[in-house]
Amino acid sequence: QHGTMQPWPEAIKNTMIHVEKILQSRQGLTGMSSGFSHLDHVMQGMRPGEMIVLAARPSMGKTSLMMDIAKHAGLLQHNVHIYSLEMSARSLGLRMVCAEAQVDSHKVRTGRFNDEEHLRLANAAARLSQCSFFVNDRANDIAEIVGAVKREAEYHKIGLVAIDYLGLIYTRYARGESRDREIGMITRQLKALAKEIDAPVLCLSQLSRVNEAAKDKRPTLNALRDSGNIEQDADTVLFIHSDDYYDREAEAGAQKQEWRSDLIIAKQRNGPTEDIPMVFKRQFTRFYEVDSRQPESASVTSDWYTQN
Repeated sequence: QHGTMQPWPEAIKNTMIHVEKILQSRQGLTGMSSGFSHLDHVMQGMRPGEMIVLAARPSMGKTSLMMDIAKHAGLLQHNVHIYSLEMSARSLGLRMVCAEAQVDSHKVRTGRFNDEEHLRLANAAARLSQCSFFVNDRANDIAEIVGAVKREAEYHKIGLVAIDYLGLIYTRYARGESRDREIGMITRQLKALAKEIDAPVLCLSQLSRVNEAAKDKRPTLNALRDSGNIEQDADTVLFIHSDDYYDREAEAGAQKQEWRSDLIIAKQRNGPTEDIPMVFKRQFTRFYEVDSRQPESASVTSDWYTQN
């Protein structure tokens, strides 16, 4: 018995066993698939034990992308634990059903959907009910979140923990500390949690406006709000950036339903950085890879999506 210490020869042996599993894998992924082939190719999947931060400005699609990834994992029967600090479970469910059915979420909220769309919603709900999801929309204390995840991990293997979002998490142990230091305490605990449960932890974060006065508004790591600890503790940092988002702000009358977006891998501890072209269909609150063959969006007049 060596307690928590592991002899180096044993670590090397386990590493080579892991390498052999990678070679035998069809996809060659070392982690869980995100559902986006280009992202999987660059990241080699979402690896167990890693903390992944997905950050963007408000209304740019952070929650939508998180739920796209969570849905893919859930349909593959990975146990996905979602901590939604910003939206209720019902609101999250409605958004997911509309995205899966490709029905305008504003039409559903106002009851203006037709029979054919109603059928699509019902079929989408049936498919999504097969997801292995566990949703908590009440917890906002890091100790409560970590404790709940650890308890669940005793009963079943957790495939992914998704948290929306970091800026709404607090800790009762901060007591007079600055928000910067408090965020640092939180990110360290999330990283430790990922290692302990041997699963990826995907955490959303807001970006500051630090880059928005510049001509090039692409986010950089110093735009992560509240703390440099986010960059330090995260194994991977992803940004969503869209020039169409800023065109919308500059030209109020030119509203686009589809935004060309870049999913920027700004930091990857165990891999390269790269920009991945995506399309965000706002009326469906859903992301697609640029090369995916998807139907054209139906026209809408409302700019409700930018307000929600």
